[in-house]
Amino acid sequence: MNEVYDEIGNGYSQTRKPDPRISQRINSALGNCTTVINVGAGSGSYEPADKEVIALEPSATMIRQRALDSAPVVQGVAEQLPFADKTFDAALACLTIHHWEKSGPGLAEMCRV
Repeated sequence: MNEVYDEIGNGYSQTRKPDPRISQRINSALGNCTTVINVGAGSGSYEPADKEVIALEPSATMIRQRALDSAPVVQGVAEQLPFADKTFDAALACLTIHHWEKSGPGLAEMCRV
């Protein structure tokens, strides 16, 4: 599915700005956790600044739009997360699941890591 964003994702970081209300809810839900995987991270709009975040993104176009000071990013897909079991305290997937090939395996992978 990353082909879609490789085509339509150009300029995404200039036109898609984070909604502070969504950011607040994400930060509240993450609570005391310290390590977070952001699956389908895109340009990093909703990554919390006060957590150790690793971003996972399939689209090279989206990865290129990430700010230089954003979380480190790994290119990959939700259905095959390249991390060991229980690597993270929390998993985040914001505005992305509808782009995955299969949501069930992706969600299972998020629980695993």
